[in-house]
This record gives sequence, structure tokens and C-alpha cells, in this order.
Amino acid sequence: MPTTRSQVLETSDNVDAASAGAAPTNVTMTHETLVHLLREVRSSTPQNVSDLHSMFGVSGNFAKCRTRYGGRPEESLENFLDAITTYKECVNMTDENALRGFSMLLEGPAAVWWQGVKRSTDTWSEALSRIKGAFAEHDPPHRLYRKLFTLVQEEEHTDLFIAKVRALLAKIPKEDLSEKVQLDMAFGLLNPRIRKRVTRESLNSFDELLKKCRTIEDSLKESSKTRSNTTQGKPQTQTSMPATSPSSSPQPPPPLNSAGAAESAESVAVVSKRSG
Repeated sequence: MPTTRSQVLETSDNVDAASAGAAPTNVTMTHETLVHLLREVRSSTPQNVSDLHSMFGVSGNFAKCRTRYGGRPEESLENFLDAITTYKECVNMTDENALRGFSMLLEGPAAVWWQGVKRSTDTWSEALSRIKGAFAEHDPPHRLYRKLFTLVQEEEHTDLFIAKVRALLAKIPKEDLSEKVQLDMAFGLLNPRIRKRVTRESLNSFDELLKKCRTIEDSLKESSKTRSNTTQGKPQTQTSMPATSPSSSPQPPPPLNSAGAAESAESVAVVSKRSG
């Protein structure tokens, strides 16, 4: 016999009534048990995307990475490697996936080079070593020092200039130069208008150097703006030439009459006879 709608509603009401009449169940837990439970929950909760990928066995790839390298002289291999290494870590990419998708990041001469060494490259670290050997600069320390001392700050912002200096210093072996020596070199290359406003003895790190240089540059900019505003506010004095009246212009000599012309001719004749 089929169940009617009224029977279904009656059964549902009986279940709700039974649930309402049931006594609640109390769970007793000691402090140690509660602490242990919280630790287990926290340890099993992923802290970031990489942990979440690891928990579910998900590995990223370079499909959405926009960084490219072509092996041209104007391109920076160091910036390229730093960008793809950071991307690889953020998406929790395995070395196998990175090696498999490495060709997606290369173009031009670098892509041609990779086609030649791809089959003989077995690991991700080996791929990085090979591209460094093929395209990275291999300047010995003495050449790096020559490049370093050709850098002289002019109107360039101090943060950018010090970044260039430290990029060259990073290529020199760490045991060759202490931080104090590096500071000495960087300080000597600064613009004189900055060096005369800060002493080398007051600097103990590059952070202090940049902080004080920023303050000096801001002060110089304000002084320059103040001088320009003062110059623009001064009235412009125009020197006008005095107007010349028609009477002040040179007048031609009056014409001689016939008597005056005769006297002049006689005077010339007398002078000629005397000189003869």
C-alpha cells in the first residue's frame, strides 16, 4: 500500500518530537586532551598554497609564467633566473615539471641553444648550471673592480646607483671584501654634494647609507624648489633704450653759397703754393 502525504508528515513530526525530548549528551575533556586536539588540528591545516599543493599532490608548471629570456646581450640572465626560481617555489613546482617546461621560457638564441643540450640534461640544477655557463658573464675580479670604479653618481637617484654598485660587488667572492670595504667603495663613488653632507664614520651598513642619502636628497630637492620659486617671484626689470628725438640725429652740413665756395678755393690754392 503506497505511503500517503499525511503519513509522511506524521512520521516527520514524530521524529522531531523524539529528538526534542532526548537529553543532550555532554562531552567531558581534560585540559591536556584539548591542547593535544588543537595541536593536531593546527598541524593538519595547510599554512600556505605550497602546503595545500603538497597535501593534495598538486604540482605547478610554467604555463602562466610570463618571464622570458632570449640570450641577448641587453638581457639579464640573473634577473631571469631569480624570477623563474621564485615562481617555481610559489606554485610548488617539482624539478621534473620545471625541467619539462623550461623550453617555454626561452626564445631566440637561448631557445636554439636549449634544443642542442636538452636531451643531455637530466636534472633541473644541471639545466641552471648549463645556461649560466653559456650566457652568464665570467668576469674575473680585476675586471669587476674596473667596472665598479667606472660608476660615478651624477644626477642618478642614490637607491638606483647603490643597487648597481651592490650588483657588481655581489659577483666578487664574499671572502675577498668585507662589508666595511664595500661601504668604503660605495661611499667614494657617491656624488660630492651627498658626501659632503654625511661622514663615512657615521655609516655602519648599507641601510644606514641609503636612509641618510634619501634625507639629503629630499632636502636638496626642497632647496632647489625654494630657489626656483624665489626667482620666479622677483619682478623682471626691463631696460628700455631712451627714445631719440628727430633733433638729436646728425644733420648734414648746410650748403655753401657761391662766395663761400670761392673763398674756400682760394684758401686751397694758397696752401698748395706754400707746400710747393
